Amino acid sequence: MNGMHDAFNCRHHLQPVGDLSVMVCTTCQTTQWWDGRGLIHPADGVARLFGEYELIGTLPAVGGPSSVILTYRAPNFSARQHLAAFPVNTWIRIDNGLWLSHDGTTLLLAPADRHVASTFAG
Repeated sequence: MNGMHDAFNCRHHLQPVGDLSVMVCTTCQTTQWWDGRGLIHPADGVARLFGEYELIGTLPAVGGPSSVILTYRAPNFSARQHLAAFPVNTWIRIDNGLWLSHDGTTLLLAPADRHVASTFAG
């Protein structure tokens, strides 16, 4: 019953973000990324929205979905507004290999691949 109830609470609405539209559902852990031509791969969506962000460091993944959390800063206020499409302080599965969260100003990415995470951790 609980799963059925949760399915009825899903909100799958596209939100305009930059030159994309993003659908984020925390109930069913689903994201979709769209551009003017249609559905795009999540990695392309992340790259287009956050590609100009600067890597500022790593954090231990206490309570996170990966062994290391990569932290990024927006280059300007306009780019930081892209974070508003995603819920604050909630891990969202972007793809099988990537989770995203933020605190309103800092983008947090958690790669599931240990090799990728350890490359950034040093």
